[in-house]
Amino acid sequence: LFENMNEGFAYHQMIFDESNNPVDYKFLEINNAFEQFTGLEKSKIIGKRVTEVIPGIQQSKPDLIKIYGNVVLSHKEDNFELFFEPFKKWYYVSVYTREEGYFSTLFRDITEQKRAEELTQLQKQQLIQADKMATLGILVSGVAHEINNPNNFMLLNSNNLVDIWNDLKPILDNHFKTTGDFMVAGIYYS
Repeated sequence: LFENMNEGFAYHQMIFDESNNPVDYKFLEINNAFEQFTGLEKSKIIGKRVTEVIPGIQQSKPDLIKIYGNVVLSHKEDNFELFFEPFKKWYYVSVYTREEGYFSTLFRDITEQKRAEELTQLQKQQLIQADKMATLGILVSGVAHEINNPNNFMLLNSNNLVDIWNDLKPILDNHFKTTGDFMVAGIYYS
């Protein structure tokens, strides 16, 4: 059962300093899924401290040594998701203790799920942007339509205006000859 589980499993011993602060932990047992999810080989890590197996883990965020130490000290289970930089993977982790100074981790590789969530979020943002652009396009076409209506009216009637002007000009010229300067629609005709 232990070896055939779909979840990665590891059993550890917590190591404390003289002030009872968690500073490291030792790998005591792992299953096949643990090896698959992490790439760490059982024969190379059993009996070793995590700080030997994964140098720099003390600086990882979140601080796994502290989280696991708190579970051991409080006897309270914890569950969380994390992106583990050394392996470039996302994990869902459950950690619990049944024995003083020891703890177990049970975890799943959720990297593909996280990638799918990121892709979904990106597509959602792209759809929102496309919707904004479509709305803007409708607005711009409406403004263009409002500008084109008077322009089209003038353009369509410009030939009529030329014809009217040509018909009125002789009359206006004749009136000018008899009366002199006069106003038409507030403009002097001279």
